[in-house]
Amino acid sequence: MLWVYPLPENIGLVLDIHEGNHVRRVLPNTPAHRAGLQSGDVLITIGNTPIRSQADCMHALHIAPQQGELSIRYRRGSRVHEAVISLQYGWKKSDSSWRPSLRKENRP
Repeated sequence: MLWVYPLPENIGLVLDIHEGNHVRRVLPNTPAHRAGLQSGDVLITIGNTPIRSQADCMHALHIAPQQGELSIRYRRGSRVHEAVISLQYGWKKSDSSWRPSLRKENRP
């Protein structure tokens, strides 16, 4: 298996590079946006997986269903919230071309 873990951006989350459970931005018209997540939210769990880093988030997305619903618990300020994200079939598709080791190079 090559890199099969879906990126958080697949559901509309851009996470902080240093604190991978902090939402830096929520992309418009995405499942996360429709579920009400906002910039500054801190992810607690996705499904049953505790989230402490971007790798945790990617693992949780990897084991999430191909379609259906996915619960997310998060903290906004001092309050904990829960949201349900609706997943449409095909949401896991990722482009791994950003990885230099997977690029096809032209060699003489």
